[in-house]
Amino acid sequence: MADGSYRIPGGAPAPDPARVAQLADGLTPSADFGAEADAAVADCLARLGEAARAKGADCADLIASVRDRMTRLAPQGLVPRRGLAGLFDSPGKRLKAFRAAFRDGGGALAGLSAGLGERAGDIDRLTAGLDALADDLRGAVSALGEQVAAAREWLSRQAEEVEGLDDFRSRIAALEARLAATVRALPLVRALQNADARVREGLIAAPRTIEAWRTDWTGHLGLDRKRPRKVRPAPEALAPTRDAVEAALAGIETEVSRAAQRRREIADRLG
Repeated sequence: MADGSYRIPGGAPAPDPARVAQLADGLTPSADFGAEADAAVADCLARLGEAARAKGADCADLIASVRDRMTRLAPQGLVPRRGLAGLFDSPGKRLKAFRAAFRDGGGALAGLSAGLGERAGDIDRLTAGLDALADDLRGAVSALGEQVAAAREWLSRQAEEVEGLDDFRSRIAALEARLAATVRALPLVRALQNADARVREGLIAAPRTIEAWRTDWTGHLGLDRKRPRKVRPAPEALAPTRDAVEAALAGIETEVSRAAQRRREIADRLG
């Protein structure tokens, strides 16, 4: 088997033949054979399980704050009230009040928008951490694979009638089972990263959508110059970009829910 014919169960690359031969030549069978490599694999799997059970992107507070601000800026606020109340509620007064609310809310939304972008950065850091975990897991699989291959090579040199090797064979079979399970877990690292990928896309896109809304309303409200212009903005003209912001927020919430479900599925697979 030192010729490279041994392959790690699950399709991972074969261990280096020279390394396997070296290990086989110096091998001493024992009940705790491969314990260090086995422990490294177990540690990586535990870290992967923790990552799967982690909460993931947390942006509910920011989304709620953006919605709260947008609610205060409903386009219908430009429409004078009906009846006697409307006699003291001119379009000019409502526009002035609406502009003031927009300036205040728009400024606050700029900060909230930046916060959404920062949450995308949090996902980037989680992704980088999973990249490091994937490297560690591949290294642990490689090391354990070498140990198992060396043991199989060593066993192939022993006469069948040699006594006292049954326990060692059972130990190697257990390590092989662990190795196969770990190889099957390798793709789950990427699956975890992919789970939050669409959340990240939404968090990056939302600030652009909010900025487009601010630009659009700045023009419609006559605030696109040093001194406000005389305008009569129609509520229906203000609705599209506002609705686009709500759609962006709802999209993020949908992807956060899907990501959470995917992480639960991955955690269940890991056991």
